Amino acid sequence: MSQNKSSEVIDKKLAAPVRFRRVRDKEIRVSLPDVGYIEADIAKEDKELHIREFEVREDKRNLGVGRRLLKSLAVIAKDEGIEKITGDVIDPTALSLRQKVYGDDGLHIYDADRRPLQELPITIDKAIESIQRADKAYDEHPNPNFGTDFYVVSDITDLDVTDWERPAEK
Repeated sequence: MSQNKSSEVIDKKLAAPVRFRRVRDKEIRVSLPDVGYIEADIAKEDKELHIREFEVREDKRNLGVGRRLLKSLAVIAKDEGIEKITGDVIDPTALSLRQKVYGDDGLHIYDADRRPLQELPITIDKAIESIQRADKAYDEHPNPNFGTDFYVVSDITDLDVTDWERPAEK
């Protein structure tokens, strides 16, 4: 495929509408086909939506895909009466993206290892610093059981999603 044809295909994929699918009663998936997706579990009794998987193809990153997916997820969550979007985050870029999309006011970051015992929110800067420190240590001494992740809670109760993309249900 020529470079020109290839970029046209990429542009069409990025311009496609975000799709939404209910996998089961308590699971949803928002996706931009062949580009990225988020899978999440709904806990209506707790008014929470927990992001289980969030993936954007490596060659499609930094093009606004993650932002579109997170925004579309918030639109669905608000429709479902959800007040909080939660998830475990191990990547500083993903952590920063949550902050940019959902804002600082309702963002709470917890040390995932101590979550049940001590839920002390930390700042996003400290969380990113910790992830980067862990990544550096891992590079120096690779260990599959080593890493830093955080449990992130975004309170979307007051989030205005009026102008955000509403995913097409399939």
